[in-house]
Amino acid sequence: MDTAALVRFLRARLFRGIRVSHLAVAAFIVLAPATSVNSCSTGSTTPTDPTTTTAPATTAPATTAPATTAPVTTTTTRPTTTTTRPATTTTTTTTTTTTSAPATGLALRVSGNHFVNAAGQTIQLRGVNRPSTEYRCVQNIPYGFVTDDNGSDGQSAAYASKVVAALQSWTAPGGAPAINTVRIPLNEDCWLGINGATPAYAGAAYQNFIRTLVTALTNAGMYTVLDLHWSASGATLPTGQDVAPNADHSITFWSQVASTFKGSPSVAFDLFNEPHLWCYSSACQSNYTTASQTAWGCYRDGCTYGYLPDDNVSGRTSGTFQVAGTQQLVNAIRAQGASNVILIAGLGYANALDNWMAYKPTDPQNQVAVAFHTYPNSGATVNTQSYMDSMMTKGGLNTAYPVYIGEFGEFLCSGASTGFTASTMTWADTHGYSYTAWGWDKGEGCSGPTLVSSNSGTPTAFGSIVQAHLRTQAG
Repeated sequence: MDTAALVRFLRARLFRGIRVSHLAVAAFIVLAPATSVNSCSTGSTTPTDPTTTTAPATTAPATTAPATTAPVTTTTTRPTTTTTRPATTTTTTTTTTTTSAPATGLALRVSGNHFVNAAGQTIQLRGVNRPSTEYRCVQNIPYGFVTDDNGSDGQSAAYASKVVAALQSWTAPGGAPAINTVRIPLNEDCWLGINGATPAYAGAAYQNFIRTLVTALTNAGMYTVLDLHWSASGATLPTGQDVAPNADHSITFWSQVASTFKGSPSVAFDLFNEPHLWCYSSACQSNYTTASQTAWGCYRDGCTYGYLPDDNVSGRTSGTFQVAGTQQLVNAIRAQGASNVILIAGLGYANALDNWMAYKPTDPQNQVAVAFHTYPNSGATVNTQSYMDSMMTKGGLNTAYPVYIGEFGEFLCSGASTGFTASTMTWADTHGYSYTAWGWDKGEGCSGPTLVSSNSGTPTAFGSIVQAHLRTQAG
């Protein structure tokens, strides 16, 4: 079948869960030109010169400070309907004032192609995602900051300490923490307190909860990755992921997050979860190189982007919005005086890194790293390892920058694994790549890769594989 038909078939068959990111088949779009048409007018699409190797690749990462996994969701299935509400659409409209989080002794830095701690020792980030801070503030299940077991605990900022305590329940023999890193998905409008986000769990209240949670994680010796997971342009309240960051709110969002956590060097910033914009214009239809350069150029430099149904954004099948490029977001973060590590995902739902080196933004701090996601149905997986390895080495990528696998997972509540989970972690360990599994969120059930069957930390079949592996790496 032609490319467009293949994409439609895969989406119809695979995108049935609540989070399409778990089935990141958009890598197929990046591997072959699409046949649909849209308008995608960009600024410069000229690639930058790839950075040459700056340090040898690490193959045996050292151990970092302790960390553990966090509790998660209720058993209610999350709706994915996009809601439009009256609100201001400019980047300057917010109702909150950010307060800096306290500085701590735990630190994360980029050195060549690996991460180092405050003492300059090579470390490998290993842990989990703790979902629900991206959706509970906008979905009445009931509303709250984070999910829990009874529907009410997660409505209190004080519950952050219990989230961390649950994460600490996974330990290695001898009591060492099995998890040293937690990735926290954020909702742009909940942070900014705009577009009708529930007032009790948005704006200053939401920011306070995130600060409290990050402080608790840091005090427990865990690194934190803050991820812009759900966003939407204009007056639309985000109830799902978009194709790219937007100029209306994402720049303001990262400016405020950077101002808040610039004194917390253990916190890394993941610029955007699973970007999947692409060029479907007539100029791109028959020329993959043109399509790829246009899409990556828009992702770095910004553009006016036109939605199509193939973009798989709930409620957005047409219309345009202004993309905020990764360069704009890096500039906004650094303008706040924040030197935190910045993670930059590839296109194709963070599964395609073919042009990452050519279109990486410039960072005056030289503190950027590669973010990558992989699931069994992704285009690049351990099942296509030779392709994945060649992508990682293109332009010297993995010898110039650290690689962080922000999400991976297997749809396995019970029964036998296909081997995907264990193979992915072993492959990452072999190359010294960091990783966080998705997701400590029992509410997702068997519709997604779910690590736990209870928020106290009881693992699913998939979670047991991750837990056992993390225990062997802790120390």
